[in-house]
Amino acid sequence: MSYDEEERTEPGAHEDRYTALRGMFSRLWGALGRLRSYGGPEREAALIIVKSALAATVAWYLAAYLFGAQFPAFAPFSAVLMLQVTVYQSVLQSLRFVLAIVLGVSLQGLLALVFEPDVWTFAVVTLLALVIGRWRRLGSQGSQVVSAAFFAYAAFITGTDTTDRLALLGSLVLLVLLGCGIGIVVNIAIVPPMRYRSAEYAVENLAKAVHGLLDDIAGAVREGPATSGDSDDWRYRAHRLENLAERTRDTVDSAAESVRWNPRRLLLSTEPPFGGYRTVVDRMARISAQLSSIAETLSRTSDDPQVPNRAFLERYGAFLGHTADATLLLAELDSDRLSDQVDRLAGYVEGAREEQSALTRATAEYEIDLADQARVYGGLLVDADRLLSELDYIHSTLSNALEHPNIDPDSSSGHG
Repeated sequence: MSYDEEERTEPGAHEDRYTALRGMFSRLWGALGRLRSYGGPEREAALIIVKSALAATVAWYLAAYLFGAQFPAFAPFSAVLMLQVTVYQSVLQSLRFVLAIVLGVSLQGLLALVFEPDVWTFAVVTLLALVIGRWRRLGSQGSQVVSAAFFAYAAFITGTDTTDRLALLGSLVLLVLLGCGIGIVVNIAIVPPMRYRSAEYAVENLAKAVHGLLDDIAGAVREGPATSGDSDDWRYRAHRLENLAERTRDTVDSAAESVRWNPRRLLLSTEPPFGGYRTVVDRMARISAQLSSIAETLSRTSDDPQVPNRAFLERYGAFLGHTADATLLLAELDSDRLSDQVDRLAGYVEGAREEQSALTRATAEYEIDLADQARVYGGLLVDADRLLSELDYIHSTLSNALEHPNIDPDSSSGHG
């Protein structure tokens, strides 16, 4: 490239770099703005960074300056590792981590009583540590058994005699205990994360999506037989709702975990009914499956506009409309207003039950031959009954959750 060509392209290159830098600072500024404005991923990440730095500093100071440990880095390493997102996970993972470290260090300590440091001794330590690390009770901390054994071996070979070496190994365990303790204390003392609102938001989004599909089916059915295109779209949306329900269940479980052993739960006016939320999510998934079945049944009538007849469809659309109203209320679940919402839900469920009874009576009045059209009318009536059962179960579960918020109905109910 000639000098003139290089000179001509240089301003463009400078402009690209300037644009990239401007974009980077813009994103950084936006993240800082979100951090200040509301509690989200940015604020959570910043909080974890600050708490980790504080825990590591305190652990290092105590280990290095107060106790004069020969390997003080073990304490801050353990403290940072134990700064889990939730208090429950911090305690649980700390216990597993300490157990893994004790097993790894003890393994080296036991062999130290019999063998001197050597390559084959290291190989035996590694082999046994890898086997112990697969113990399922250790969970994700199983790999720490090998790490602890390696560190313990390194510390072991620096000792001058057996007593000195065993003392070093004991100090490693004490440093790990110190670091884990500091990590847990910092996580509890400084704004321990609590995500119970995320459960409400996730359930709200799922319920709104189910309501939207129910409302669309109800509106279309009132106007007459569904087209094959409508039925295909409803089945696709119902399948997506089942996947959304799985993700929502994970969110509810994570939110429930964030409240366990969390001192901030004492500030809550009402205990979030996570058991009730789980039931709502599970039943929403089942309702989605019923909607898929309804769409499948209606798709078989697209080539025969006389089946189901118009009167039946109008009644069926009215029933689905009441069901949609009930799911819309579930989209507004709030632990502070749950008592009033449960009462309103009872009214919607009763309205849906009345429509379902009217639908059954209308079927007989219009002299519909269910024997000849069992795959259509019979299937739709069965799906209506199942939809009503799901809503009734949601209502009864939320009512129980008001009285016993800490009991998970999934663990005590045999309802299928």
